[in-house]
Amino acid sequence: MYGVCCYQIMNNFVKMSDMYYFLHPAFEWLPLITDKEFKKLPLKELFDIQIGLVEDKYGNNFEGMKETDRLFFVRLSSISHSQHSFKSLEDLIEEDVRISLKREKAGRLNSSKPLLPVPVARLMKKEDYLITSRGKLNGFSMNKVINTIGRPDVHFVPSHHFITLRPSRLLDFHIPYLHFILDSLIGSIEGQQKIKKQREWEERKEKYRFEYKSLKAQSKLNERDKKRLKMLEVRIQQMDNRDESGQPYEPLLNVLSIKDIEHLEIKLLWNKNDQEKLMEKHRELELALEDAKRNLANMRQLIGEASELPMESKYLF
Repeated sequence: MYGVCCYQIMNNFVKMSDMYYFLHPAFEWLPLITDKEFKKLPLKELFDIQIGLVEDKYGNNFEGMKETDRLFFVRLSSISHSQHSFKSLEDLIEEDVRISLKREKAGRLNSSKPLLPVPVARLMKKEDYLITSRGKLNGFSMNKVINTIGRPDVHFVPSHHFITLRPSRLLDFHIPYLHFILDSLIGSIEGQQKIKKQREWEERKEKYRFEYKSLKAQSKLNERDKKRLKMLEVRIQQMDNRDESGQPYEPLLNVLSIKDIEHLEIKLLWNKNDQEKLMEKHRELELALEDAKRNLANMRQLIGEASELPMESKYLF
């Protein structure tokens, strides 16, 4: 009986997992929703897309800022990738103090050129979505971040290591739905960047080989060309070795530009009520999946405990 119960729980969990991952990308599973109610548009037609501010040009203040307000520049070091959010407020304050001292020591805060106040329009809002343009590619819903912080006196402005997507004023979207769709887009952007890097890697190899053959074909070389020829030989060998090791392109630092993403299309439900209903259903699925995971963990624990019982006791199960 125990074994049958355990099998049912695990089977239900597998079904729930398959359902969850199947439903996640496009939300076309609702029987009452047809393709006519979706619209597919490029990001540039849906969002105002901007690069964050260069921090060295701005102070930690903005126009109309109150004494109780606190402004944070969002840097790559502000991110907790494991939690898919920002670090805690305490960590952000500690980091802010450390970086301010570092800038002051470097003389960047004592420049003859005064620091500018941050434009109020660049302060982050709940509807904004952040994408890292350097380092590890990730996306962050400011709706989740601001709600988690829960402090109306705390404000954020993105540094130039981020791209901000702000919905057009003409559009009325359910923000959790919109950000959920953008979350699913990050994987596509990452795949696109890998293809781009691989292409650049191949083009660079061909360029090196062409230059190497051209120099090699010359009967006489000066010292500078000889050094260049040797360097190309070493570089080509290094690239060939990397390819043979199974790494098709050089793992360069992620550099994402607005041009890389503005043309990407997303498929959206256009009715806000449908968006809200869909997110409610998605939340129900998440809760069901969490419950299935807990049940499976409990079953595994019981199986482990049962395996440690004396042989005669196992017949009770």
